[in-house]
Amino acid sequence: MIAALATLGIILTLWVVPNSTNHVLNRESGMVKGSFNKVLAEPRLLKLNFGIMCLHILLMSTFVALPGQLADAGFPAAEHWKVYLATMVIAFAAVVPFIIYAEVKRRMKQVFLFCVGLIIVAEILLWEAGQHFWELVIGVQLFFLAF
Repeated sequence: MIAALATLGIILTLWVVPNSTNHVLNRESGMVKGSFNKVLAEPRLLKLNFGIMCLHILLMSTFVALPGQLADAGFPAAEHWKVYLATMVIAFAAVVPFIIYAEVKRRMKQVFLFCVGLIIVAEILLWEAGQHFWELVIGVQLFFLAF
């Protein structure tokens, strides 16, 4: 099914989407020679990129370890989706007030630091949870609230 939809997308792109006749270089959305090295050397972007890399390493390692932990806690692998779905729905609903607060009160840095601390607490809880199912669920919930 995925392959069929991908093929359909390629066909639509090749024969239905019109070709552009007017090519304009826009510095905001295009690649400008010589700018790439400046971007890579920008200290603020280096910190941002490093932080994003660390966050995604944590996410990946959590999803590698978590299924085994849930199985060890006696939760069957076929049921793991229930934990993930509930976690994502709750996290999405709960994070909206934090975003609104951070934007309205201009407290983005404080909310960001709170979330970093919450991720650390969540990872410690997941590490210490062992075979305790509800500790794992709470740890995953805290992780995605902060993520």
